Amino acid sequence: MFVRVNYALIVALAISSVLHLILFTSDSAMYRALVTVQIVQQIIGIFIILQILKRSVWAVIFFIGLSISFFLINSIYINYGAMNLHLIGFVLFWSAYGIVLAKEKSNFLARMYNKNLKRTKMKSNFR
Repeated sequence: MFVRVNYALIVALAISSVLHLILFTSDSAMYRALVTVQIVQQIIGIFIILQILKRSVWAVIFFIGLSISFFLINSIYINYGAMNLHLIGFVLFWSAYGIVLAKEKSNFLARMYNKNLKRTKMKSNFR
């Protein structure tokens, strides 16, 4: 389920990035700049999710930060006026994704443990 959910997120971000190109038809240079930032954030999000698939805790932390900035830009500047709906969607997404991550927690911890074990072995080899 973890892998399928993340691949679905990758597809959704890719489709959303392409659909955001329509927003470049705006007359406002500021609006087009913010749309560009969002497209870049979505592309970065795809690469971060690929790291999450490798069970990287840092990738999860970066993805949280990226999603907060995406939420704020989208709610305040791009689709202003629907802040409550965006906040509900943001909370629902992170609630559902949090459940998926929690079910995968043991694999994240095992990866972290294996990394620490390798570092310990490398340090002991140099002594």
